[in-house]
Amino acid sequence: MIHFLKQHRGARKAFTFLIFFLLFHGVCLAIIGLGSPPGFYLPFVHKNLDFISVLRYINLHGAALLLACFSISAKVSHYSITIANGNAVRMVYSCLGYGLISFWWAFVISLDFRPLQKLCFILAGTLLIIACNIIRISVLAALLRHNKLPTIVEHHLFYNCIMYFILALAATLIYHKQKKPPLFPTPLH
Repeated sequence: MIHFLKQHRGARKAFTFLIFFLLFHGVCLAIIGLGSPPGFYLPFVHKNLDFISVLRYINLHGAALLLACFSISAKVSHYSITIANGNAVRMVYSCLGYGLISFWWAFVISLDFRPLQKLCFILAGTLLIIACNIIRISVLAALLRHNKLPTIVEHHLFYNCIMYFILALAATLIYHKQKKPPLFPTPLH
């Protein structure tokens, strides 16, 4: 298998992507599982490694800020954002976007870019995913303000389809950029 991966660049990239995606997504799930009581709860994980709560905080407070720009008042609690009429958007784990972020990070790491370029792409993609999630939460809250949330559309599926399309488009653009020779080539060290 190692010989095959050495000879086939595409297979090597796909294997690298798969390994890193499973690693990142697995770490997210482990932190959720170990940092949330009940169950096998480890206070150390909750206190020191709980980036999930930070991600939820950024999404909810970002949505409240965006709603305030449109004169819609909202209150944020630990797990939800509530608008004036009492309707709320609850931010469960599946809403946070850690699967999309894991996908993006694994994809970028599998590319043949320099570490600083990879870091820039990882940061830009992560910020894009979070910004789109904030917009999604804000739109849901704004629709709930007037009790106009369509029940036909499952917003998680809709959001994930749009985000994977955007990430695939970004991946395609990055991949084609990677194939072009640079204007001033510099050796990798």
